[in-house]
Amino acid sequence: MRGGFYSRLAMTGIRRNKQLYLPYLVTCAVMVMLSYIICYLSQPAVVKSLKVGSGTLEQILTFGQWVMAIFSLIFLFYTNSFLMRRRNREFGLYSILGMNKGNIIKILLWETLLIAIISLVAGLALGILLSKLVEAALARLMGTVADFGMLISPAAILWTAATFAAIFLLIALFSLARIQLSKPLSLLHSETVGEKPLKANWVLAVLGVGALIFAYYTAANWADPTSAILWFLVDVIIVIVATYLLFLAGSVALCRLLQKNKRYYYKPNHFVSVASMAYRMKRNGAGLASICILSTMVLVTVTATTTLYIGIDSSIREVYPWDISIWASADTPADVTEENLQLLSSGIEDVVGDNADTYAACWLYTCTLWEQDGVLYTNYQLEDGYNYQLYQARVLSLADYNRITGQSVTLEEQECLVYSIGDNSYDSDTVEIPGVDTLTVKERPATFPELRDYVYNYESYTCLYLVVPDLMAYTDQIYTYELTTGTYDGYGSYRYYCLFNFATALSSQEQLDIQDGIYAVLAQTWPGSASVESKAEVRLEFLEFYGSLFAVGILLSVVFLFAAVLIIFYKQISEGYEDSARFGIMQKVGMTGREIRRSINSQLLTVFFAPLLLSGLHLFFALCLLWPLMQMNGITNRPLVLAVSGLCYLVYALFYGVVYKITSVSYYKIVSASA
Repeated sequence: MRGGFYSRLAMTGIRRNKQLYLPYLVTCAVMVMLSYIICYLSQPAVVKSLKVGSGTLEQILTFGQWVMAIFSLIFLFYTNSFLMRRRNREFGLYSILGMNKGNIIKILLWETLLIAIISLVAGLALGILLSKLVEAALARLMGTVADFGMLISPAAILWTAATFAAIFLLIALFSLARIQLSKPLSLLHSETVGEKPLKANWVLAVLGVGALIFAYYTAANWADPTSAILWFLVDVIIVIVATYLLFLAGSVALCRLLQKNKRYYYKPNHFVSVASMAYRMKRNGAGLASICILSTMVLVTVTATTTLYIGIDSSIREVYPWDISIWASADTPADVTEENLQLLSSGIEDVVGDNADTYAACWLYTCTLWEQDGVLYTNYQLEDGYNYQLYQARVLSLADYNRITGQSVTLEEQECLVYSIGDNSYDSDTVEIPGVDTLTVKERPATFPELRDYVYNYESYTCLYLVVPDLMAYTDQIYTYELTTGTYDGYGSYRYYCLFNFATALSSQEQLDIQDGIYAVLAQTWPGSASVESKAEVRLEFLEFYGSLFAVGILLSVVFLFAAVLIIFYKQISEGYEDSARFGIMQKVGMTGREIRRSINSQLLTVFFAPLLLSGLHLFFALCLLWPLMQMNGITNRPLVLAVSGLCYLVYALFYGVVYKITSVSYYKIVSASA
């Protein structure tokens, strides 16, 4: 046979099964398009045009490329199994008519090649066409403006083409292996061979429920953000396994319980639907579990990225209390002269001018303290390293405290003021540090000026302020003791802090200009290390990170959404062909068309809305686990998180219902044609 014969047969097969192949081709093209767009946005030329240079955007988009490639491989393998199942009878007929497996393999190769070419050409064309639009949208998310020039990335085209060529090659090899190992008669009768009714495996059903309860419990009770990152991945795996166990074993057990309920089971609209579900629940359950997991992925991805992006401003306000934060650091007071301090202070005032409103400048000793048994240690040499409270300590002089607060507090030589920010409050009536004179706590102020350049959100990491009569004398004792005992860890340092808010609203560029001016003053007047941070600069960094994360989240959510829709569609089609004969028989024995329709509605509503309900539960407990991570990033507005998640779920539920309605029409047509 000539090569053109096989290509014509392949084209004919695709055209005859266009109801199956058209959604598959559209999905493949969309995945190619999104893969190209993500790869295009990560190119250095595009990153440069977006006027971001921290590397965050490129890292997130590169991660998105690999996620896209891995998911495309898994999902296209999964959906290809639906296509192969519907084509098995056709391939079996070819075998009966005299074709050998080699001929069928050639047809399959041509089909795969045609699908790959159509998907790549259409997907790359759409990707190139829409890439600039997505780039402009991403620039808007990050607060920048993209260049107007059209850019076609050969590197992105090559990456996308190579990735999907490899995916289609693997799919072809897998399909060929299945044909090679199958028998012609088994292919011919593959659609008429049903699955054996499964027995209710109560052990697996209980195991699935128990695993899900365990995952939910840990998610709801986990508060440590550093451990939550790792535990989130563990919880995801547990939830996925539990979901498959519930839909495979638990759904069969539920069907068996419904069959034992005679009042429910022996009704026309329940009898056929429950019997059908129990008969094929192995494949049905796997599909439903996949829909549930994909729905959860869409909801969690959209909710998390949207919340983080919307909460950028509140996050900045929470974490960075000052518009401008300046610190100049030195290892010892001797490293800085009074002349340098005066030059630094006057230079900053000249740059800021009349723009400063709230203003705080002081000389602090900053260190990390560990409290154990009422004693504060300046290093980590504790007898029991796990029985302690951790503080970020700030020690300032009484003179600076009075000047900043406008008070006239007095302290004796062995007295101090103590103020704690965070959950681990300092309760002792004395401040005792080895090698240093013990101080008595005279007062615990109800409020205290925020003298940190940024605020920690770790519950175990509390800021402890100590106000002492003579800062230099007190900290010299700490420094001398540590040098003498060999316990100096290098974490303690002397810092000059200058923190202020703007009196009037300034543009981002004006704030950045003031920041650059202060940097110039520091370079001229300060001999040690120094740093200047502004909310304007932080906001640009946040916009780059969360904007790119939001964009990748939306693009990946579109992929997950297409995957869920395609699985729903193929389930409706394949089950429609399987159920058509059953409903035809039931109609012949007296079941009316109205009763058949009610039975179909009962089956579809039971089957297709169970994943939506369970995905809502998954979303709620996933947010419980993500909440400490959001707090760590400055998102402390719980109502905002709940509102965004609720809105996302309602929108997705509406979309899910529309998809169900559209795909159920195809199911009704197939069933009605035979009934």
